[in-house]
Amino acid sequence: VAPGLYVNSAKAIDYMEGECDDTGGLELRAGTSMAAPVVAGTAALLRQYFVEGWYPDGVRNPPRGFSPRVSLIKAVLINGAQRLEGIEDAPGVVSETEPYDVHQGFGRVELIRSVPLAGKNRFSAKVINRQSIGNRGHDQYLVKIDKSAGCSEGEPLSATLVWTDPIGSPFWQQCVLDDLDLYITYDNGLSQADNTNNVERIRIEDPPDGQTYAIHVEGRDLIGGHEYSLAITGCFASIEETQPPPICLDGEGD
Repeated sequence: VAPGLYVNSAKAIDYMEGECDDTGGLELRAGTSMAAPVVAGTAALLRQYFVEGWYPDGVRNPPRGFSPRVSLIKAVLINGAQRLEGIEDAPGVVSETEPYDVHQGFGRVELIRSVPLAGKNRFSAKVINRQSIGNRGHDQYLVKIDKSAGCSEGEPLSATLVWTDPIGSPFWQQCVLDDLDLYITYDNGLSQADNTNNVERIRIEDPPDGQTYAIHVEGRDLIGGHEYSLAITGCFASIEETQPPPICLDGEGD
């Protein structure tokens, strides 16, 4: 979601072609027609960020620029989205919201919490623009929390996986044709898999300094090979891509 209230929009004098009034051609408007352009503009700024080489440290360096895939832009937008604490049901009446409920989905888009920008925020980012994975394939990324560089207080570890699913057939009962899974393992283990969506996000609030997390991307059930994008933010110096240990799927193996 994005702000859609008190947003400057175009205004013209009624019944006069090509003429603006004394407000300079702008007026405050509200609605989804205001919120949608906020998200579109945010996506455009994210693309510019990567093309102009601002990744990974938030300092412009054109030689390291690259063209991000649509799935990466989507992953970064979702990865940095922040929870809405409440909604106003009526003037002065506010109800508390829950993560991922019908009021907010993944939350409110916020660029300053999505990508590093020198002098403006203090967290690290790792993005995977285009990574191939096969059926039953398994990629692992090791992240060690390091707050020694003065990371923002309470900065979460956030990882978001996005892929573009193949076109389905009419009356297809399954929600996705290619099913990839994202999960993080550490001392507390993991929960159940998601076989419904082509976006998966995991957020660990204020992880302890020195804790190591293994972020996994698994090709659970693919038609063939596939490509995914991954966005990771948090307090870390670097991320190591490692070979994961053998796993058993659907009861197979020892």
